[in-house]
Amino acid sequence: MIKKSTFVSLLITSLIFSFSGLSKPININESSSVHNENPFFFNSPLENYVSFRPGYDIDKGDTSFLRGVENCPSDIIQNTISGFCSTIVTWFPPTSSTLGAGMTLIEGPPPESIFPIGTTTIKYEERWLVGGATTIPPTICEFTVTILETEDPTITCIGDQTKSADNGQCYYTVSGAEFDPITNDNCGIASVTNNINSGSTLNGEQIPNGTTINWTVVDTSGNTATCSFTVTVEDNEDPTASNPAPINVQCAGDVPTPDVTVVTDETDNCSGTITVAHVSDVSDGGSNPEVITRTYSVTDAAGNAINVEQTITINDTTNPTASNPTPINVQCAGDVPTPDVTVVTDETDNCSGTITIAHVSDVSDGGSNPEVITRTYSVTDAAGNAINVEQTITINDTTNPTITCPADLVISADASCEATSVALGTPITDDNCGVASVTNDAPATFPLGETTVTWIVTDNAGLTATCTQTVTVNDTTPPT
Repeated sequence: MIKKSTFVSLLITSLIFSFSGLSKPININESSSVHNENPFFFNSPLENYVSFRPGYDIDKGDTSFLRGVENCPSDIIQNTISGFCSTIVTWFPPTSSTLGAGMTLIEGPPPESIFPIGTTTIKYEERWLVGGATTIPPTICEFTVTILETEDPTITCIGDQTKSADNGQCYYTVSGAEFDPITNDNCGIASVTNNINSGSTLNGEQIPNGTTINWTVVDTSGNTATCSFTVTVEDNEDPTASNPAPINVQCAGDVPTPDVTVVTDETDNCSGTITVAHVSDVSDGGSNPEVITRTYSVTDAAGNAINVEQTITINDTTNPTASNPTPINVQCAGDVPTPDVTVVTDETDNCSGTITIAHVSDVSDGGSNPEVITRTYSVTDAAGNAINVEQTITINDTTNPTITCPADLVISADASCEATSVALGTPITDDNCGVASVTNDAPATFPLGETTVTWIVTDNAGLTATCTQTVTVNDTTPPT
């Protein structure tokens, strides 16, 4: 009986010399990278026998053979072609180390096929070259082809934007897709988001000044790309404020200095400091009233400005004041002084400016000793407001005139024993205000003896004074 070991040796030798297509001698101490785990028994056809499984002990009656696969590719990982969502993958197909068998692709596309992203299983099965039957038990070469997409998507943002704020607001409202990016990817976009609302569009969003918008695009493989731009929102809207309350004053000196706090309701569509400043005071050139238009500027933080106006009316309606001058008492009409505005000494007014004093009139009461004259002065302030003051001048002559009679006379009687056409002489008279008349009671004919003549002087006030003069008529003619 032939020993198993001898039989096997003869068999292998026969196989080596019988099949010229065998790439290398069969070595029972080697095995292929992929092999059959089950023994193959001698009762199988000889052309099925390829190799022995290392570790089999034929001397112990283990007559099974093991087939195997050579050059079974390892798992393949490959990136997509740039700009595409697939790639062409090639490999060297596995070979069978079993005599008379080969490897047949039973799952997946062949080499040099186009593979999409993801993992594809490639499976080869060992089959007999004659008849194509699967070897029993079947021997499999299986590996995976994984296509990765590592190409980032593309995203293009619009450039930095400058927009005007919405009316009455300090933000800009996005309209439609104007702020949305342009995206692209070779395999498809999974999401487009922004840092404002985490959505895929900014339509209707209210964007404040200085906002940086970041867009992120993620493709179906998780690759990302970003872009960003900044939105400058310009405040082109003027602030608002009301005209300050009008001011009415009596005097120019009462006009207050400019005060920006009189503008109390300034506001703006945007936050920030609103600056109120005095611009000018312009007079209408009038006088009592004079109207001054005071202008304030109201400027917001963006430099937008308006002017508001406050009217200041200067209208002095208050009369000046002054006391009536001190009354004057005089003896004579000639003593009445001429008008003198300096007798008004305490004139004053609520407003500064020249106060003018002028003589208005002298009006007599028509009396006589006393006669009262009312002298009127006007007191007028710079605004034309005026009052009158009055000074009374009383003319009252209380001084009697004086008279000195002519010297006494001694004269001779005429033939009729009397004297006629006697020259009495002229008395000496005087008065502080003037003599109105001088009279006497002398008779036309003086009898013999002494006659007393009374002289009367009357002044202009009717005051009188008297004196007497004695006229003596003597009979100096001797009798005959």
